[in-house]
Amino acid sequence: MRKLIYAALLFRLLLACSSDSAIDQGDGGEGPGAQQPPEPTEIEIKIVAHRGAYKEFDLPGNSRASLSKALEIGVDVVECDVQLTKDERLIVYHDEQVLGKFIKDQTYDELLEHSLGNGEKIPLLSEFLEISVGEDHMLWLDIKSLSEGAGGNTQSIRTGELAADLIRELNAEANVAYIVGRKAVLDKCIGAIRGDWEIAYMNTEYTPQQFLGSGYVWANFDYTKFHQNRAFMESYLDQGIKMSFYTIDDPSVMDWFLGQEGVYGITTNEPALLVSKMKTKK
Repeated sequence: MRKLIYAALLFRLLLACSSDSAIDQGDGGEGPGAQQPPEPTEIEIKIVAHRGAYKEFDLPGNSRASLSKALEIGVDVVECDVQLTKDERLIVYHDEQVLGKFIKDQTYDELLEHSLGNGEKIPLLSEFLEISVGEDHMLWLDIKSLSEGAGGNTQSIRTGELAADLIRELNAEANVAYIVGRKAVLDKCIGAIRGDWEIAYMNTEYTPQQFLGSGYVWANFDYTKFHQNRAFMESYLDQGIKMSFYTIDDPSVMDWFLGQEGVYGITTNEPALLVSKMKTKK
């Protein structure tokens, strides 16, 4: 009987030692099932060339040359404006009118009668996408907020939908994002992209609570309300809303935003200056 008791005590002692060893191994983080704390990550601010690198190099905005120059100087993103012609060709162009007529009322062949300041013709979106597919840079496509004469929301929505079809056709999903200024257009574009790339809302009147309630996760905002107002910026960041800012050309304003944690991107007409500042910051 005494031998049985000793055996039972010995078994319990061995079991306790085994458990203590397992606990020590887990606390030390060396065991195969140990959870390592995630490494802190720092978001590197994206340099966004507004309509390409046009201003600093005396090139037309939204031109092939301004796109190429932006990529040459090392930006992360080129922002470009997308519009739709009468024959439903997607072009890269800012203004609503060319030669005194709305773009929606002209075919692409008619628009080819117009030359940009450097002699180029108005580029097709497909040309910009073909340059970008598989590369490190991105295109932020501004689905324009149009006047009623230019087609209004109906034209903008159609532009966003057809651009989505083209992006998929060219396998450019990884190289694009949409930025949109009107909610009615934004919601239709969200349906068109089906979560295949990101989309930003540009209405600075929309509160963090409204962003959350609508399911929007990225704000691309005019910088003026946020400059020197970290608390206002944090009211969005604290809700998990990604924030980028436009259009920042003043060097001192650039410096302030470069110093702010959580800034996703800075859009500028002076991308070479911003590239230089980023290199200095690193």
